[in-house]
Amino acid sequence: MASVKVWQSQLQRNDFPPVCAMTGAQAEMWRKFTFTNTPPWAFMFGAIGAAAFATRITGHLPLTRQASQRMTRARWVFALLIPLGVAFWIGSAIVSPGPNSTDSTASAISGFLFLFGLLAFFMAVIGILLGRGWFGPTARITQPRGQSEALIELRRVHPAFVTAVQQLQQARAAQLQAAQPPSAPPPPPPQSPFPPGKFSY
Repeated sequence: MASVKVWQSQLQRNDFPPVCAMTGAQAEMWRKFTFTNTPPWAFMFGAIGAAAFATRITGHLPLTRQASQRMTRARWVFALLIPLGVAFWIGSAIVSPGPNSTDSTASAISGFLFLFGLLAFFMAVIGILLGRGWFGPTARITQPRGQSEALIELRRVHPAFVTAVQQLQQARAAQLQAAQPPSAPPPPPPQSPFPPGKFSY
């Protein structure tokens, strides 16, 4: 996989060639992505602080239907771990013996079910938060000094998509340069007030 830099306006306008960002094949659809960057110091304020100081940019990228479905399936797999964890916890509560019981086997089974539920819930949260980075593109958002819009480095994208985006950017730059009026020729040098020849002092 490779990376390519685009401006925020290009992502928000869906201004990309019809090349799948994940496979490099001919794109068949556009999929919405929200890229988030959170400064490391923001986590000192907890989840609410991290969300408050995060930078989010939304746009669309071209994909094949197969690539989009693969990301959707991965997202659903992690999401289904949440009800699975709840089911483990319910089973733990059912199997758990009373506080006065001496049944060690039931206590052990209840404890294992509770741990399995906790593990499933933890994997679901991690997968939902980070799964896109495993199965889809990611991005790094920066704000160049002196620029009014952010610069986005799209990561984990196909090299063919990178080549197509760079060719589009070069073509747009050439069109913009051709549309500008030609610069005026420099003014002639000032004429000397003295006649040509030798000077005597």
